Amino acid sequence: MISSFVLRNAHVLDGAGGFSERTDVVVKNGRVLTIGRQAHADGAPSVDASELWVMPGVFDCHAHPAMWSREQHELLQTPITAWALAASSMLRTTLHGGVTYLRDAGGADLGLRMAIDRGDASGPRLQLSIVLLTQTGGQMDGFLRGPGIELPTTYLIPDYPGRPPYRVDGVDEMRRAVRAVLRAGADWIKLCAGSGPHLEGQDWNAVEFTTEEVAAAVEEARRAGRRVMCDSKTPESIEMCIRAGAHSIEHGLFLDEERAALMAAAGAWLVPTFFVYQDFARRADGGELTETTLRVVRDMQERSKDRLRIALEAGVPVAVGSDAFGHVMHGNNLAELWYMHEAGMPAPDVLLAATSGGAQLCGVSDTYGKIEPGYVFDAIVFDQDPSDLRVLKDREAVKAVFKGGMLQRAHPRFEELS
Repeated sequence: MISSFVLRNAHVLDGAGGFSERTDVVVKNGRVLTIGRQAHADGAPSVDASELWVMPGVFDCHAHPAMWSREQHELLQTPITAWALAASSMLRTTLHGGVTYLRDAGGADLGLRMAIDRGDASGPRLQLSIVLLTQTGGQMDGFLRGPGIELPTTYLIPDYPGRPPYRVDGVDEMRRAVRAVLRAGADWIKLCAGSGPHLEGQDWNAVEFTTEEVAAAVEEARRAGRRVMCDSKTPESIEMCIRAGAHSIEHGLFLDEERAALMAAAGAWLVPTFFVYQDFARRADGGELTETTLRVVRDMQERSKDRLRIALEAGVPVAVGSDAFGHVMHGNNLAELWYMHEAGMPAPDVLLAATSGGAQLCGVSDTYGKIEPGYVFDAIVFDQDPSDLRVLKDREAVKAVFKGGMLQRAHPRFEELS
C-alpha cells in the first residue's frame, strides 16, 4: 500500500481550527513533508482533492471499544475468543468512523493493541487502562447477590488469563492493583471515583475511594511514568482526585466553579463525554430503561447542563471523549463533537480539542494531532465542510481515513493509493 503521495487542492484544518483555502499536502513515508500550493511531490502519485476537507484523525480520549454489548446475559454466554473478535470488529468500525487515536477507558487488553500493531487487526492507535478500578460495592462491582458470584458490572470486562484485579479497598490494595494493571500493559490508571447509573438505583452523588487511596494510585502511576484518569461526577470526588494529583477528570457531570478553578490551577483536563448521556436519553425515550433509571438520567441531564461552560470559563483544558460502548455507539464517535458544540464550545475550538488537544492529553503532541510538516499523516477526509459540526452526527460523513499515510477507508478518488 502506498504511503507517499500528494493531495492537491484540499481544504486543510489549520492551527486556528479553520480550514484553509485550496492547498496541497505532500506525504512521504507516512509523514507530512510539505504543505502549500504547487508543492513538489518528487514523482509521488497525485490525487485531486478539490472540494474535499482534510483534518487530522480524531482523538477519542474516552471510549470502550471492547465493551461491544450492554447485555449481561449475552456477555456471560460469549467465549473469550468471540469477545476478542467482537472487540476487534468494534475497533475497525471506530477507525473507519474517523478515530485514529483512542484512549481506552477500560476493557481493552494489551493483546488487542498488539494485534493492531502487528497488522493482524485494524483499529486506531491505542492507549490502554485495561480495567476500571473500583471499591467494593462501587460502580464496577457487579456482585451477583443470588449465587454470590464476583464479576465486573454487567460482565463488561470478562475473565481471562492475566486480567488484573478491578476491585480495590485500602491503600495497600490500591498499590498492588495499580502495579498489576501496569504489569498488564496499561498506559493509564482508571479510577471509578464517582458513581453512575450502571446498576439499578445507583446514586449519582456517591464518592468512591479516599484521598489516600487515590493519592497512592497517582504515586504508583507516576513512578512508572504513567498517569491517572478519574471517573468523577460530583464536586467532592472531583476535588479529591485533583488534590491527589489526577491528570484528567472523566465526565465531571456536576462540576462547579470552585472545582473548575482547582482543575485549571492543576492543569488537569476535563473529558466531558456528552454522547453517552445523549444515548442514555435516547434509550429512555425508547422505553429501554426502567422508571427508576429514567428519573436518575433526567435529573443528571438537568444538573450537568452547564459543566462545559464552567470548565471553559475557568480555563480548564478540554478533550473529546465519546464514552462509546455497545453496538450502537461504536463508529459514531464523532457525534461527540456536535454535542460539545451544542453545549457551548465554538466549532473551531471543538475541532482543535478533537485533534491537537487530544494529542496533548495523550502526550503525543509532537507527532500526532496536526497536519504540519514532520507530523504522522493520520487524517480523515470529508465531502462536506465539517466546520458545520452537525455533519458529524452522520456516521457516514467520514469518507476516507489515513493512518500513518496508509489508506484505511478509501474515498473513490483515492483508489490508486489502495
